[in-house]
Amino acid sequence: MPRAIAHIFAINELPDLAGKIQVGLFNIMQEGDVQIKGYPIRLPLDVAIVFSANPETTQPAAKSSRR
Repeated sequence: MPRAIAHIFAINELPDLAGKIQVGLFNIMQEGDVQIKGYPIRLPLDVAIVFSANPETTQPAAKSSRR
């Protein structure tokens, strides 16, 4: 379970998370609060969210030998 330390919440490998989780985190960044589905409640947040992802390693395309 991730924890926020000093109001900083960091998540590594964001692309590996399910789409619904990514959308929820994006909503937190936009709105600055959490909403509980089905309930008329909003919890304000004072947190910085940091995401990271490692780029895919791809092989460069083979060079053409045309002249």
